[in-house]
Amino acid sequence: IIGGYTPWELNDFVSSVEVYNPEMEWFEEPPPPMQIARAHHGAVAADNKIFVVGGHWKDQPLTSGEVYDPQTNKWSFMPPMLSNHITFNLIAM
Repeated sequence: IIGGYTPWELNDFVSSVEVYNPEMEWFEEPPPPMQIARAHHGAVAADNKIFVVGGHWKDQPLTSGEVYDPQTNKWSFMPPMLSNHITFNLIAM
């Protein structure tokens, strides 16, 4: 689970990350939160990293993206997209 907003307050956007282990049937110790809280973004795993881009924060569409590297346990900013995108899918090629 990456980002989103809380169900009780639609303007409370979150940057948290939660990791579910289906074999153990529980949530594991989470990685650090993203640098920007966002919802309705795209996310994909590729090259042993997680890429999260676009979406919005409150009423502000985002062109920014972040990549999580589990080797360093850190999020880094990516170059911004040319235009903002909200509620879309990503694929790894």
